[in-house]
Amino acid sequence: MDTDAKGIKNALTSQYKTPVPDKKTKGDEEDGSDAPNAKILAAVENLQKMMNFGEEMKQNMLPIANIAKVVEFNGAEIQECNNKNQEIEKEITQFKAINTELTKNVEDIGKKTAESERYKRRWNLHIIGLKEEKEEDTRQIVVDIIKKIMPHWKEKMDMILDTVHQLGPNNFNRPRQIIIQFTGRIFRDELWRSSKQHPTCRELNIWFAEDLIKEDREARLTVWPKVEQASKAGIKAIFKGQYTFING
Repeated sequence: MDTDAKGIKNALTSQYKTPVPDKKTKGDEEDGSDAPNAKILAAVENLQKMMNFGEEMKQNMLPIANIAKVVEFNGAEIQECNNKNQEIEKEITQFKAINTELTKNVEDIGKKTAESERYKRRWNLHIIGLKEEKEEDTRQIVVDIIKKIMPHWKEKMDMILDTVHQLGPNNFNRPRQIIIQFTGRIFRDELWRSSKQHPTCRELNIWFAEDLIKEDREARLTVWPKVEQASKAGIKAIFKGQYTFING
């Protein structure tokens, strides 16, 4: 074959030869067909993370729901306690009102009882300072003393004197007081007036005194310093029942 024929054959062969694809580089692979797969994998991973987060949220919701129930239950109990407290406060208010009324009634009863006891004791006198002897007849001793002070009573002593007795247990180191109960206040008042500064009382070192209730005795002890001070200053001071009068 001559030279011209070979040239034509080579030209035809090169024209119809199957082209060989170019070799891809590393950069071409990353930017080529593998890129969508990487995005899909990333999306799947994100979805998996979201599913895991959702599961965790679901698990956390159970304790939160329980806490909410506990809070709701506690709130109901607190409300119930508040309601009970309001009822108790109302009852306390009612009890206070009742107590105030009862206290007032007790005070009134106490005042009435004290006044009644004070009134009954107006028939009595005490003899203070009279020495005691063993196996003595207290009534007869008192009758003899009164006869000396009130000689005009000699024939009617049994009618004037009701009861005579000593107060408290035996104590010969300290004479007990003697209480005398009269049949009438007029006799009691007359003897009391006559006994003051009487020679018989000074001789026996005794004196007659009112039969006071506890409240009156305590009241007199409270004001006694003022009475004593007034007496030393020459100011008239007298006791009358539960009251003390200084200079009128």
